[in-house]
Amino acid sequence: LKIENDDYICEIKELKRCSGEASANNRKAKLVFLYEWQIEGKWEGSMRKGENQTKYEGSFEIPNLSDENNIDEINITFFAEKSKGEKLKEIMKKQGESLIRQKLAEYVRLLKEEFSQGLILPTKNTITTNNTQSISSTNNSKTVIHTQLP
Repeated sequence: LKIENDDYICEIKELKRCSGEASANNRKAKLVFLYEWQIEGKWEGSMRKGENQTKYEGSFEIPNLSDENNIDEINITFFAEKSKGEKLKEIMKKQGESLIRQKLAEYVRLLKEEFSQGLILPTKNTITTNNTQSISSTNNSKTVIHTQLP
């Protein structure tokens, strides 16, 4: 990810740590997605104008990417390695945070799409005829019939 304009350029250079897990479950014909990740990375930036065009480095941390939080609720914390890099850290916070959230939202969407392929399997009450599956169940004295094309 890169953030730049005429005055500065900032870029996420690497992911130092990405630990956690993700899983998908089929429970009562519903898909349940569980994931929890802790992510740490490095960023680098420099001012394009002025006397000080030194490259500054910093890091970021995402401690709570999980199914329990909306993307907007995820904490993203930025750090600068030197106090002179504080201005670039603030740029990363103001503009980089939204880009990181977009990428995390894309990851969650792809996770659900990919994990859900082939996960809804027939249950013992499923009758398969030609290209149609009919699933019958009784819920609160009502008969519910679901039809799904493969």
